[in-house]
Amino acid sequence: MRTPTALSALLALSALLFGVASSSAPATTLAEPSVAEPSVAEPSVAEPSVAEPSVAEPTPLQASCGDGRCAPPEDCRSCPADCGDCCGDRRCAPPEDCRSCPADCGDCCGDRRCAPPEDCRSCPADCGGC
Repeated sequence: MRTPTALSALLALSALLFGVASSSAPATTLAEPSVAEPSVAEPSVAEPSVAEPSVAEPTPLQASCGDGRCAPPEDCRSCPADCGDCCGDRRCAPPEDCRSCPADCGDCCGDRRCAPPEDCRSCPADCGGC
């Protein structure tokens, strides 16, 4: 008769507990089939991503003709809608002339051109006598 060693005793105990047969220890009981518990997957709940609100850097106000503000680079020539008419700025500069802005450019009579609204009565110097 063989004397059980520690290893064979352990194998025999394993066979009884877990239904594992070993070559040195005969299985004395049949292990019940193991039934695994059904696994229930936890629903995956993604954390909602909360984006940081984007903070736009303030941009300098850009001049835009027609916005009601006369701001550089606008002027009376580039944007009369915002800056008003240039006539009256004491400077006779294109497109002003004596006809469009006599306040800045003076009277047209005497420019040696007889052009409307001049005529022989209003400007005999340019148009001659009537």
